[in-house]
Amino acid sequence: MSAVQAATGEALYCDDLPTEKGELHMAFVLSTVPHAKIISVDASKALEIEGVEYYIDATDVPGDNIIFASDKINYCGEPIGAILAKTRAIAERAASFVQVECERLEPIFGLEEAIAAESFGPETVDHAVGDVDKALEQSDHVISGELHLPAQEHFYMETQSCICRPGENEEMVVITSTQTPTTVQTRVAKALCVPQQKIVSKVKRVGGAFGGKQGTSAELAVAAAVGAKRSKKSVRLVLNRDDDMKHTSRNTPMFARYRAGICGEGRLVALDIKVYLDAGGDRSSFNLGMLRICFYSLDQAYNISNLRAKGVECNTNVPPTGPFRGAGSQHGNMFTETIINDIAVKLNISQIKVRELNMYTEDATLDHYAQPLTQVGNIRRCWQECLTISKYHDRKNEYDHFNKENRWKKRGIAIIPNKRKVGMVGRALSQAGALVHVYTDGSVLISHGGVEMGQGLYTKTIQVASRVLGIPTDKIYVNETSTDKVPNTLPTGGSSGSDLYCHAVRIACEEIKQRLEPVMYEDPKGTWEDWVDGAYKHRINLSANGFYKLPGDPEELRKKTGYYFAYGCACSEVEIDCLTGDFEVLRTNIVFDCGDSLSPAIDIGQIEGGFMQGYGYFTMEEERRSPKTGELLTLGPGLYKIPGVKDIPQELNVHLLKGCPNNFGIYSSKNTGEPPIFLGSAVYFAIKDAIYAARDDVGIRGVFRLDPPATAEKIRLACVDQLTKAASNI
Repeated sequence: MSAVQAATGEALYCDDLPTEKGELHMAFVLSTVPHAKIISVDASKALEIEGVEYYIDATDVPGDNIIFASDKINYCGEPIGAILAKTRAIAERAASFVQVECERLEPIFGLEEAIAAESFGPETVDHAVGDVDKALEQSDHVISGELHLPAQEHFYMETQSCICRPGENEEMVVITSTQTPTTVQTRVAKALCVPQQKIVSKVKRVGGAFGGKQGTSAELAVAAAVGAKRSKKSVRLVLNRDDDMKHTSRNTPMFARYRAGICGEGRLVALDIKVYLDAGGDRSSFNLGMLRICFYSLDQAYNISNLRAKGVECNTNVPPTGPFRGAGSQHGNMFTETIINDIAVKLNISQIKVRELNMYTEDATLDHYAQPLTQVGNIRRCWQECLTISKYHDRKNEYDHFNKENRWKKRGIAIIPNKRKVGMVGRALSQAGALVHVYTDGSVLISHGGVEMGQGLYTKTIQVASRVLGIPTDKIYVNETSTDKVPNTLPTGGSSGSDLYCHAVRIACEEIKQRLEPVMYEDPKGTWEDWVDGAYKHRINLSANGFYKLPGDPEELRKKTGYYFAYGCACSEVEIDCLTGDFEVLRTNIVFDCGDSLSPAIDIGQIEGGFMQGYGYFTMEEERRSPKTGELLTLGPGLYKIPGVKDIPQELNVHLLKGCPNNFGIYSSKNTGEPPIFLGSAVYFAIKDAIYAARDDVGIRGVFRLDPPATAEKIRLACVDQLTKAASNI
């Protein structure tokens, strides 16, 4: 509903809010070494700079300190303290004058070093189904391999931002760019040693988040709140792009070693996999959750009867990792899809055949976590429709001919199915609240616990209210998300927002509608405004609280890995330049199961965005760090390449699967936030298909390893020829 304002620049984000009189700006003092003991910190030179008012650090935090390093530095870019000054420029300049004396310790960079040093967390994640050892022993073929999946920067348009405004009696209003207002409220209250009732956490809208504004936003809010308490002034903390990339969380790197057993003409009968996760320099409880979600997704779209997975958390001296759109599902999907791809190559059968042989059938009932496979037949419906729409077989024949005629240009095509759980795990994470007011002029104001991040949540809740109340959407407005209106909110993520908050709004609106029924019965020809006015005059409450919880037995809910499954399929076609490694995406067709979509335009936008983000992850977004300090070198869009306008496929078509109502979603719909991200891997596998054609020209056949992202450099080296052979001998 705010698309016009966002597009024209009229939409207000955190840093657009007016500055209060006397407001101070905060800038972090960041560590420049990756691993060290702090001996002393001297801020005297910084405090001498005109306009600087305070230096704060861990000693200024009355309660729980979740932001400042106190005794030990764990990564380059870790906040040690912060400067409070009259302007942002002064604060950022003064931060560089703070002198930190420390004793350096030996750092660990990357998963290979962590594994060699056995730098592991205390807990592992394990899952097993079937008899893997027996299945491997009885397999006709056993393939083994390794795959490393990289980090990925969230690269939201609005960087991390926060404003803290102190009030009387220890009150504080915290305005943040966050996915989780209640976490901000809770963390700030604990840091300041005050009850949560004194802290009001607000967010109007967020300029992109993708999982990156959960824990990190709360940490920044704590820093600003401590500064506001110390100075008794409003404090504004807005990270510049470089600092945002230096020390905030990013998508989690993972490394897998696997063995897969194959029977017959390509049936995957056993998978034994060990996954290592790079937690960075600060161990978060969510890392184990990422491993669990990775394992929930290991079946991808395939029925694997015997599976054993072990997940290990590794501690390294780089910034902490955390949730990203997909939250580990794309990692599990990619490990298995790589194995499926390699089976086809090893047995010299078509990629289509091996996928159809292993794909879930309509009569499948449970996945590898004994979760009911809701509407599992939709996965083959998406697959067949995508094959037809993309004209896969015709294109494949056309590109095989093209590749025979061209030595230095090669074309590839890949079609990738996907099954992805929707919703967050755990009984406590399946509840939502909403507050609906109807005013005497007939206008309606909605407040709920969900955060608008550009995904269209506000629009969908307005559509639901319009449908229940029977009034036009222009009479309904969502103002902001605030903990003093709807308490105890959940993080907006996990593709759960519309399922939860739309239901909460529906319940509140149905209650108001029920209260209006006597008035409507007395005046059946009246207008909405007449009924509201009549209800007010009859002293009928025109405000209602809606609370929704996922139905079901509490014990069963505890075992759930999600609410239901969403399905999709993508077919991508690429052309690569074997001499430079450059590629372009010629065409992509996507078929996606949205149930009965609440808003097709929003859902198609989510599918396109998720596809592009996944495509960026698997083919171009490459993080590079200093081998000595672990400092991030690829800062900003100039050095960290994300998909741009020219990277969009020349032809991009999205089709919503028809006639597939979802009995578990609001008005038979399905959420589309996270599931589409893995469909971007179709571009990666199409690139790999083209590389196989290039290698075939020089007589090299068989499986080869291509760790994402499939950058131009990696593509060039994989297209083996006399130049790459000569370079390898240097």
